[in-house]
Amino acid sequence: RLEQEGLLDFNQQHVLPPVIQNIAIISSATAAGYQDFIKQLKDNNLGYTFKTILFQASMQGENAAASIEQAFNNAELSLQNFDVLVLIRGGGSTLDLSCFDEYALAARIAQSQFPVFTGIGHERDFSIADRVAHTHLKTPTAVAEYILSNNFLFEQKMTTLNQTILQYAQNLLTAHQKNLSSQSRELNYLVQEKMHTNTQWLLNRNHRYQKAVNNLLKRAHFDLEKFTLILQHDLKIKLLLVFQELEQIAKKLKRQSKIQFKNTKNTLALKHEILQKGSLNRIQTNSQKLNQMEHLLQLADPRQILKRGYSITRVNGKIVRQLEDVEDNSQICTEIFDGKIESLIIKKNNNEQETDL
Repeated sequence: RLEQEGLLDFNQQHVLPPVIQNIAIISSATAAGYQDFIKQLKDNNLGYTFKTILFQASMQGENAAASIEQAFNNAELSLQNFDVLVLIRGGGSTLDLSCFDEYALAARIAQSQFPVFTGIGHERDFSIADRVAHTHLKTPTAVAEYILSNNFLFEQKMTTLNQTILQYAQNLLTAHQKNLSSQSRELNYLVQEKMHTNTQWLLNRNHRYQKAVNNLLKRAHFDLEKFTLILQHDLKIKLLLVFQELEQIAKKLKRQSKIQFKNTKNTLALKHEILQKGSLNRIQTNSQKLNQMEHLLQLADPRQILKRGYSITRVNGKIVRQLEDVEDNSQICTEIFDGKIESLIIKKNNNEQETDL
């Protein structure tokens, strides 16, 4: 039936990773085979470390097959990225190991999403579980040794590959160094030859340039002398023209200055006359205003007011302005034009009554 369903070799299609480190274990925690497997992995002298997770199951009895199937389900539902799943237990009688020949368990092993290693430890040569597993070994210890051997083989391959790469790199470096040394000597020779050729070319060019520069300097000196003579002649003519123009400007300015001086003098005389007349008018107007103000000040003089019959009454030095400012029997001082009168108030009356002092 397993063969008809294509399950006999189905689990063997999984490709093992180069290094096995993450391991799911289906066994019983108290099983001697489980303890042997863990001890073999941890006590290895190669320095390898492993991550193991145990998914417990009953490894014998009537419910062993169902318990193991559930452990497979739990391992896959854990969402862990296991490298392999190991199904192990210690040895036992044929009756104790009969569950590993059941179809349902064998089908579950074959369809596991992980490569399955078996190390059931039975006396018989083979079981159905061993047949459908990816890799089967006799005992849990043998499974551990197989995993260690697999990892060691990969390490050896990596070491050999590393040595091969290093040797290849060394050979390549040596070849490049030889090639570079040869090219360096050839380049040095070419550079020396090129430098010699360029030096000769530069010397020739320098001689030609020096000759050309000397010719240019002579020509420039001749042109400069010629230009200097022309410039001196032109400068004399221009200076003569400038002097003539300046004389004309000076004569014109002299004539304009006389006319402008005369006009300015007349303007100043006219302004002086206007200013003089304006000043006299302003003085007369201000004099009249001063006389008026003086007259007003005289009219406002208290003595002039007193002279017209008015008087000023004080009580305790304060001017009396209304009836409330004095009390009965108060002594008052009345100032008139030609003196003061001391009085005593006998009685106060308002404007509607007769006042007795």
